[in-house]
Amino acid sequence: MTLMHTAQPRLYLSSQSPRRRELLKQIGIHYEVLLLRNNPARQIDVDEVALLGEPP
Repeated sequence: MTLMHTAQPRLYLSSQSPRRRELLKQIGIHYEVLLLRNNPARQIDVDEVALLGEPP
């Protein structure tokens, strides 16, 4: 008999919402928080203004 290891899907959060993390923990979802904007070494400035005619 061969046992197969199935990897759990990974969920990456780019939010620091404590409520969202608590909800995911309650339903057993494993996640990793990505804090890209909080890293001053990255110097990321993202323009999030919607473009004219851009779909949601």
